[in-house]
Amino acid sequence: MNRLYPLVLEHSLPVVVRISACIMLVCAVLQLALQMETGAPGYFLLLPGVFLSGLIFDRGSGIFAALIAVAVGAYVSYAGGIGLDFLTTNSLFAITAAGTATVP
Repeated sequence: MNRLYPLVLEHSLPVVVRISACIMLVCAVLQLALQMETGAPGYFLLLPGVFLSGLIFDRGSGIFAALIAVAVGAYVSYAGGIGLDFLTTNSLFAITAAGTATVP
């Protein structure tokens, strides 16, 4: 039973992870608001959140923020089907986000 104790979710997430998630939440809300205003999906406001998380904290936080950005970007650009356009744009955005996360 003692070996299973680390799997229990009683432990809180580190402060760095929580702040990175908050930065990405703000950027995601701004991106969704921009999409609702213009009607065009985009990734413009997600990359600064990834860069800021990586710059303020460490590379691991930047990669965590990149994962959140890719998930939000896939949600924003989903238009009813997974086609070549969807996969291509999200793959290129994932590569760009990963590169942005590792630069600082």
